[in-house]
Parts: sequence; C-alpha cells; structure tokens
Amino acid sequence: MFSATPIDTAPFLKRLPEDLRTLSTGLTNLDIFLGSGFPIGQLVELSGPASSGKATLALSACLQITESGQVAAWIGSPQFNPLAALEAGFSLQKLLVVRLANGLSILRAA
Repeated sequence: MFSATPIDTAPFLKRLPEDLRTLSTGLTNLDIFLGSGFPIGQLVELSGPASSGKATLALSACLQITESGQVAAWIGSPQFNPLAALEAGFSLQKLLVVRLANGLSILRAA
C-alpha cells in the first residue's frame, strides 16, 4: 500500500490562496486522494513497498519546486545522487539534502 502523510503544518500557510497551498503530484487520482496534491510548507512522508515509485514521485515533486525557484528538502537514504540530480535539471542551490543511514535517523531529523 502507498501513502503520503503530512507530518507538520505551518499556520501562516492558511493565509495563502488555496491554489498556492499544494503542489500537484502530476497524477490526477493521487492529487484527488491527497486533496489537490502535496501540501506546501509541510513535511510529507512517502511510504510503500520497495520499487513502488516513492523516490520517483518525491524527485518529481522536488524538481517542480526547485524549477519554480522555491527550496525543497530531500530527507532520506544515502543513495541520493547529486550528480544525477544535476543531470536531471535540479538546481542544487535550491535543494536541501539530508542523508541519513536508517529510518530512525530520518524520523529524528524531521
């Protein structure tokens, strides 16, 4: 099973227009399930079985955010490859990468 769970919220975001509070996943059914996409300004945890597309979905969202000039954070496994991210078009100046060894470290960092 796949899930995307908002972990935290920022009260000031409630003052933003609704269309600026979320980022489309690019998948209509997932956007509907999430209530129009990923919440902006919140930590989102993607979970699911191996090879279910979690990293691909997260990278796509991070790319959309950085392309718009905003800062995105990648908190996750040490397999993140900044060279591959550059080749994919990421602005590394707009991407905060936190590499952690295991799930417990990821939860502590968040």
